[in-house]
Amino acid sequence: MPLTKLDLERILDITDPFLMIDAVPELTPGKTCHAQLSVAPDEWFMTCHLTRSPVMPGVLQAEVMLQAFALPVLTDAGHEGLQSYLRNFELALYKKVERRAAPFILDANATITDARRGIYKGTAELRLEGELVAALKVTMVSPHAMAAPRAAS
Repeated sequence: MPLTKLDLERILDITDPFLMIDAVPELTPGKTCHAQLSVAPDEWFMTCHLTRSPVMPGVLQAEVMLQAFALPVLTDAGHEGLQSYLRNFELALYKKVERRAAPFILDANATITDARRGIYKGTAELRLEGELVAALKVTMVSPHAMAAPRAAS
């Protein structure tokens, strides 16, 4: 499912400079997403965060993975065009993402491991040149699905 930048802005309801995905080489609605962010040496967050030793803020690394996780949720059958909300996430940072002389690509891979009644649980990883730099456990909720009547127990 090829997506343009305009598609990403529409689906995620996020625009530059906070859109943290440039490309989506692979997306399976309701299941997985492989997304990428190209980081230039003069990227806005690299020029203002820890200026003596510029690194990408951990919260922005989390945002790349959260946006990658949101894509298979927001494109899942019956959920297209409906807003979902972050319920919680656990972030683990393993390696600094430092400014480099040339642009580099961050790869985010997200997987939905459980989806029931509008509650999506799963994981995401962020890699630089194949090396794991950060990981997430995440839960997102689609409230419109939660509002459906529950079966008697």
